[in-house]
Amino acid sequence: MKKLSLIAAAALISGSSLFASTSDIIDLENGKVSGSLSAQHRYMDVDNNNNLLTGTANLKYVSSDKAFIQAGLNFYGITGFGAYDDQDRMDKFLNPDGSGFSILNEAYLKVNRDCKGADVTLQAGRFHMNEGLINSQENSMYNYPVPNAFEGAQASVKYNGFEAKFAWINRMSGEDNGLDRSKFETIESIVQSQNPGIDDTSSGLYYGKLAYSYKEIATISLENVYVDNFTNTFKEEIAVNAKVKDFKVFGGQQYLRYDSEDDSLNTNVYGVKVGVEPIKGLTTTLAYNYVADSAIPSFQFGADPLYTSMNVANAYGDTKLDAVKFGAKYKINSKTKVGMAIGSFKGDVVDTTAYEACGYYSVTKDINVKAMIGYADTISPDDGVETRLTVSYNF
Repeated sequence: MKKLSLIAAAALISGSSLFASTSDIIDLENGKVSGSLSAQHRYMDVDNNNNLLTGTANLKYVSSDKAFIQAGLNFYGITGFGAYDDQDRMDKFLNPDGSGFSILNEAYLKVNRDCKGADVTLQAGRFHMNEGLINSQENSMYNYPVPNAFEGAQASVKYNGFEAKFAWINRMSGEDNGLDRSKFETIESIVQSQNPGIDDTSSGLYYGKLAYSYKEIATISLENVYVDNFTNTFKEEIAVNAKVKDFKVFGGQQYLRYDSEDDSLNTNVYGVKVGVEPIKGLTTTLAYNYVADSAIPSFQFGADPLYTSMNVANAYGDTKLDAVKFGAKYKINSKTKVGMAIGSFKGDVVDTTAYEACGYYSVTKDINVKAMIGYADTISPDDGVETRLTVSYNF
């Protein structure tokens, strides 16, 4: 499998003459180094495994984008500090025994060229993707200390509002690979563990996207994830932005279709949302999702496409489920933002009401603090409070 990635990278380099004629193929000397240090604490009001404390360091190098080929390396290390024993330690984001790990999260070659007005990008190796159906959860509300990463190749074209993207993914690392977050596991091994009723092999994950944006007013996108011999997921989404008098209004509609080879996952998901910015800095949103006859998998390949998802509750894992969420965000000033959300999730089994509040504060340009507190009132004995605090330094 490693050989396939090397072949893809070699093909990317050897095909460079198709896009430009230049002696400056790659510029390592004028690249940029960046990184971050962060500490995060999580608490859940449950009987066991209720505390997490992590320290994460990341160092990234990207060569100059003025050269024809750009190279990138992104290294992560995470530790749990050994702060909690087995009964209290939450292993989320760490190894099951609470120990930390290090990983070369990104290592890629990329070509990005303007071809007669079209923005063409080719990339191969290990990289991040943040799309509706495949996601690194990078800089998301869930604050993953180490983002999911994908190994394979991708290509995209953007022209006059149109976008087309294709990717082949062979391996995945991170919290959402479901096997070993510290390693790049094959897509075949991941889907075999998620679909024990299907006894087959797989050549990997194939991602496709077609989208069109009309100025900043409307966007329609179609996405599809096909995992060879296992599952297919399709998503259609429309987003609209407008200004009515002094108000900014926006809305969205989504439809998802899940299918699996053994028919265990076949279902439809629908969603709508409306929002308004009544005054500068304040945004309010009302969203609804309905999951039909089969429960859908949570964060498969890192994706969380639903409008109603919250930090402490979501619409995954149940059938005939109605989910409603009201949320509000307010930017107090250039340094401070706050938000809140209330959600209701009712299905064949689930009956949850959730509340959460969050805040963001920039101590300096490079030092940031994020905090979240949530409460989920469920029919299980494990309802209660969840908190999160993250302090980060970026350089």
